[in-house]
Amino acid sequence: MLDDPQASVSASTVRPSRAPNVRRLVVLGTVAVIVWLGIGTTLALGIAALAAQSRPDRIVTTYLSDVQHGRIEAAQRINHQRHLVDEPLLTDKAYAGATDRVTGFRVLGTSVSSASARVRASIVQQSGTTVTSFVLHRGAGSPLGFLGIDKWVLRSTDLSAITVVLGAPGRISATVAGVDLGWKGVKMTLHAFPGDYPLKVADTGPFFTLPGASVDARGFGGHETLKPAAQLTAQGTQAIITAGKTWLTACVHSSALEPSGCSFHLIGAVPADEVWTDRGWTLVRPPTIRVSAWDFSCHAPTQADFSVGGCWEVTSSPLGAVTFHADYRATAGDSGRIRSDPIPAEVRGIATSFTDGRAIFQSIDWQ
Repeated sequence: MLDDPQASVSASTVRPSRAPNVRRLVVLGTVAVIVWLGIGTTLALGIAALAAQSRPDRIVTTYLSDVQHGRIEAAQRINHQRHLVDEPLLTDKAYAGATDRVTGFRVLGTSVSSASARVRASIVQQSGTTVTSFVLHRGAGSPLGFLGIDKWVLRSTDLSAITVVLGAPGRISATVAGVDLGWKGVKMTLHAFPGDYPLKVADTGPFFTLPGASVDARGFGGHETLKPAAQLTAQGTQAIITAGKTWLTACVHSSALEPSGCSFHLIGAVPADEVWTDRGWTLVRPPTIRVSAWDFSCHAPTQADFSVGGCWEVTSSPLGAVTFHADYRATAGDSGRIRSDPIPAEVRGIATSFTDGRAIFQSIDWQ
């Protein structure tokens, strides 16, 4: 039986048949190890990238990069400043109209505590370099917290605050950095990213002009003021002087010994035994009326409490003079005409606006 050729052939064909299965298993195992190593490496690299992107300094870098490239609205989304969403200067369009914008930045250092982080960065503008600290809070509920990836949130950064007061009467059509200011005579506080924001005013009419101006917000967290004052034209100055003269003329036309609300009066009273007729005043020397520059501190009674107010102060130098005259008849039969010595007369008050081609003058209270 051992010498049977058929038996030897069968034996020789059965033993080698297991070798391909072993090789297949080795190949599949090798492939599986490579795949899992690839997946592990990819996951590790992904986790490392996410960890890098979630670092406080990377968040600040992204924020400042958006500002540098004019993506103000994107920066606002990082900064979570929803309460400022409707402000006119916090748009891409407004920042495009500004000059002296952020041209570069550099992170100087990061300090991290259990609940917060502080990132210091230098901000570069053409006008100079400033240093700002950005504060971030460690957020709760990061889905990858078990992998050491924290959720950091940039706290609302203190932007520069710009106080806007236009020293001019009425509603002024003006733009800042090319966007409508919406001026309604009430002090405004606007927030802005680093840059220089130009003010341009539309035609204000024949009586005054409001010169253009600009405000430079250096870095973050500053406080600037944009406060241009109206400048009278020759026509505007003359209109105010004319209004003052009109007021004085109305006083002179009074026949009262003490004209109501006027700057002059006759001391004393008509004697009990006399009757005065044809009473009147004469302007013997008109005052020289002078008009000041716009006064921001002035607030007329006719101006709303919430408005910024402002006016042109009106004074007289030198003063003018008036005299009083009357015909008298005494009960004793005497009669005649009396005339007073010259009495000082002046125009003093404020001009607040113009309407119907004339200035609005308000005298001080002379009582």
